[in-house]
Amino acid sequence: MLLYYNLLFIERILERHPELYLCFIVAIILFGYALIFNLTREKLENEDKKEEYLKRKFHNETLSLKEDEFSAEIIVHKPYSKKKPWVVKKSADRGFQGSGSFKSQHKDYLLYEILDDDLDKLIT
Repeated sequence: MLLYYNLLFIERILERHPELYLCFIVAIILFGYALIFNLTREKLENEDKKEEYLKRKFHNETLSLKEDEFSAEIIVHKPYSKKKPWVVKKSADRGFQGSGSFKSQHKDYLLYEILDDDLDKLIT
């Protein structure tokens, strides 16, 4: 029943603002892609342990900020399969760049890539 009311609400919004159809379609496609990616991804052994290891290993990178950066975080991307690498990135928040900017700027730096088998050897 709740789904029905949500669909009615979306339909009313789209009737008033037809330019949002494209945004709605793109959102559905992205949601479907993320769902399929996560359902078909090969689950690896000790994923959480490996992710925590990589975050701890590169935590000191969040402490060294450039002049125009306010904060940073370490992002670890899990591989789709054992043959793909783990990717570690530093995402730095650069704040609002330029006058009249309404969006905070982020810059990503690639820190490390490692295959799952090599990461297993490092952890054990």
